[in-house]
Amino acid sequence: MAMTQRPDSSTLWRTTPQPTGWTWAREGSGRDARAAGRLVSRNMRSYWKARDMRFSLSVFLKHWPTQHSLLWRPRHRVHGLLSWTLSGEHAHLCEFQLDEGYRGHGIGTALLSSWLLECYRQGVRTVELRVFRDNPAYHLYTRFGFWALAVDPDISGFMTMRCRLDERQKAHIERLARAAHVPVSLSA
Repeated sequence: MAMTQRPDSSTLWRTTPQPTGWTWAREGSGRDARAAGRLVSRNMRSYWKARDMRFSLSVFLKHWPTQHSLLWRPRHRVHGLLSWTLSGEHAHLCEFQLDEGYRGHGIGTALLSSWLLECYRQGVRTVELRVFRDNPAYHLYTRFGFWALAVDPDISGFMTMRCRLDERQKAHIERLARAAHVPVSLSA
């Protein structure tokens, strides 16, 4: 899959405003990359530990420059990460993370719907991601129309999921977006 360089915000979110409270990771900022890596490590630790795996910050940092990344920084700390790559009509969702205390409030639903609708507006027609089956995010993805495409034979419960973005799927995502009620106290 061809990777694109990190765009400026005017090219990626050209038809809609960026989601409230989410900002571009600063290009070349090791601080943003390390903060995002710490969030991934905290959130995924139990899944990796159950499979005798460990997070590698150096591998994460190696891939960071090839990804488009939005960060959510309420209270001056990174509490959310959305990171992806684009290749023609295909997007790969690399990371979608929220700190535990911010889950279950509609923030993930609001951001995922906004991102998928922006992908659709830009001509993306398939989105793939990888997730552990026992991760609650799996259920969020299935609500958005993702289905299991393949199961990793080497990592227990790790699967690739795919979603096709067409007019019908766009209407479904718009309904989910309207139903997401993020409390004002958590939106920025």
